[in-house]
Amino acid sequence: MAKLSELSDEIQALFLRRSSTRIKPGLERMRAGISRLQFASTRMPQAIIVGGTNGKGTTAGALWRMLAKAGLRAGLYTSPHLMEYSERIQCSHTEITTKRLLEELQHLHARLDAELFASLSFFEVTTLIAALIFSGESCDVMVLEVGLGGKYDATNAFDPCASCIASIDMDHTEWLGPSLYDIAIQKLGIARADRPLFWGDPLSSSKFFAIRERLSLAVKATGAEIHAAGIHFGLLSDTRAFVVDRIEGQRVFDLPEALCKRPRPIVNAFVLAHAVAYVFLGSHYPNLLGNLDPNNFYAKSPPWPFSWVGRFQRLDLSKRGGPQELIVDVCHNPAAVREFIETLRDHGYFTQETKLPVVFAGLKDKDTASILSLLREVFSPIMVFKLDTPRACCVEDLVEHHEGLEIYEDFASVLAKRFPTFDRPLIVCGSFFAVGSVFEFFNLQIDSLLSSIAVGHDPDPDLRK
Repeated sequence: MAKLSELSDEIQALFLRRSSTRIKPGLERMRAGISRLQFASTRMPQAIIVGGTNGKGTTAGALWRMLAKAGLRAGLYTSPHLMEYSERIQCSHTEITTKRLLEELQHLHARLDAELFASLSFFEVTTLIAALIFSGESCDVMVLEVGLGGKYDATNAFDPCASCIASIDMDHTEWLGPSLYDIAIQKLGIARADRPLFWGDPLSSSKFFAIRERLSLAVKATGAEIHAAGIHFGLLSDTRAFVVDRIEGQRVFDLPEALCKRPRPIVNAFVLAHAVAYVFLGSHYPNLLGNLDPNNFYAKSPPWPFSWVGRFQRLDLSKRGGPQELIVDVCHNPAAVREFIETLRDHGYFTQETKLPVVFAGLKDKDTASILSLLREVFSPIMVFKLDTPRACCVEDLVEHHEGLEIYEDFASVLAKRFPTFDRPLIVCGSFFAVGSVFEFFNLQIDSLLSSIAVGHDPDPDLRK
């Protein structure tokens, strides 16, 4: 796997200097880059864009795996990464090596004029590298996860044959607008007229009550062919089966047995991805439709998506000198934290009167105040450790506004003081940086972390690979 530290000094200087720059909305730079790269002279894979507040990485990963299992050459682009930059770009039929990343970055730099290359953001550069790789690998389809919002996100510079919005909730209000409706409008920007738009957040949800009529009109105004959760696809009442494609005539499928043990957000992402795959394959590859069998989802091949790592993941690290049960989740906004707490309840972690301890680390551009308020309802103590990134929240400011927080310099300090015997589950949540730093502390490799997901049960039986 390609760590950024492994890149040559020259290429690293060209690339990493923009990693801490501010977000740069707009599609002009991306469209110019796509035009200069002349993808038309080769073949641009069909694109499916997956957006949403939460669940978009899980949905994109599940969709990619389904399309690959159906026999397509598929590319997956997700963000952010947990430990290694190369987690962001996967191909179903080949490993993306450090050498390949360097070659494509050099290729990009050589083919763009200096002014355009210098103007591109970190995310825009990575998106173009992904497109170069997917095109060079003759992918049939590329599944692109939106980085931020939708309308002005770099992925939206491509023309998708289908779009998917996994969920809508409050996040990134400084960029997307102060209300749920504003955020929804930004995310609807990835829709295309007369093409499928999959809406994974039922409009009947209570959070949409005040804006339901306006939001319904906005969805219809896209001109897209709407496939909506709760109407055209979704779980059946017993939650062990699901239905898809009620537009053309419904099909009922059994959930994979292993998936029934997974948290509801992951199950919902799977069902949403299956609805997209079913329509996509039915429209474009009817001869492959029979290969889309949910019960084979947990087969050993093709590869598993890295974007499934760190989503309510339970690991046994006792052989590594760690806790017998580590629970991690990349819940980095209030909506995701609520889902995480509900999942813990579903799995019986709050049956006792005493509160469980939790370890948290977050970023300054998140609603940390609301996150801590939610955590305080069910966890005690709340241990906050500092992250080594310019984006980290200022923990000293948190102490001024939240009583009873325990502050630590790093994750190692938390373990040294609070968990010498690991007699209780160790729960860690927050940003991707937080979960990634925990994995790095225990020297866990991304491929090994996938093993507990691939076998379909937790805690992981063996992380010694």
